[in-house]
Amino acid sequence: LGHGVAKDYDEALKWLQKNPSQKDTRNIMLQASFYENRNSENYDLKEAFHLYYIAAQLGDANAAEKLKRVQDKILESEIISTKVSKDDYDKCFYDEHNVFYGSNGECLITCNNLNVKDYSVKEGCRVIKDRAFSFNIGVDRCSILTNLNLPNSVSHIGDNAFLGCGNLKSVVLQEGLVHIGDSAFELCGDLSSLIMPSSLVHLGQRAFFGCRNLTEIVISSCLKEIEKMTFGACHSLSSISFPDGITH
Repeated sequence: LGHGVAKDYDEALKWLQKNPSQKDTRNIMLQASFYENRNSENYDLKEAFHLYYIAAQLGDANAAEKLKRVQDKILESEIISTKVSKDDYDKCFYDEHNVFYGSNGECLITCNNLNVKDYSVKEGCRVIKDRAFSFNIGVDRCSILTNLNLPNSVSHIGDNAFLGCGNLKSVVLQEGLVHIGDSAFELCGDLSSLIMPSSLVHLGQRAFFGCRNLTEIVISSCLKEIEKMTFGACHSLSSISFPDGITH
C-alpha cells in the first residue's frame, strides 16, 4: 500500500485503522484502479478487489460501487468447465435416485432413469454438467422430473443441462449461481415462473427457449446482457422485470 508496513491486506487494514493520519484513501483508490484497468490476469482483479475493500472500510464514498463492479468481473472471469472430463470420474457414485455424481460429489454428470418427481441436488455440488438431465431420443432418462431444488453451492449449470425436460414445473435457483449455459432449460414446456438470483452474471443463448408456459421472469440485477433467443418462443410470457444495468 505504499508504506511498506504489511504485505497482508488484513494486517494493512488493521494498521491503517490504528493510524488515522494515514487514512487518505486517494492513493489506495488510484492503485486499485490501476490493477482493475490493467487486468492482465485474474490476479489483478483480486488485487483491485482487496484495495477497494480497504478503501470502503476506511469510509471512501465511491469504493463500495467499485468493489461490486470488480466482484462482478471476478465472477465472470472465473473459469469452471461444464464439459464432462475424465477427471470428473474420480470418486464418482450414483445416489439413491440414479443420479450420477463425480469428483467426490462436486459435479453432477448425468442421471439414468430418475426415480423421483421432486429432486434436490446434493449439497456441495458446484457444477451441473452439460446435458446432465437432457432428453435423448429413445432414452427416457429424466422425463419424470417435475420439481428441482439447487443448493447454494451450485455455481454453474451447463449447456443443455435440462433440455427437453417437458414435465419440469418448478426450479429453485439459489444465490451463488453465476452461470446458466446455452439451452440449459430449452423446451421445458411446463416451467411457469422463474426468479433469477442476484449472483447470476451469465445467461446463455436459448437458455429458456420454448418454455411455452413461462409467464413471469425476474432477471438478476448483475446481468448486463441477454443473449440471442434467450426467451424465444415463450408465448405465455406476460411479465418480465429488467434491472437497470442491462446494456444489451
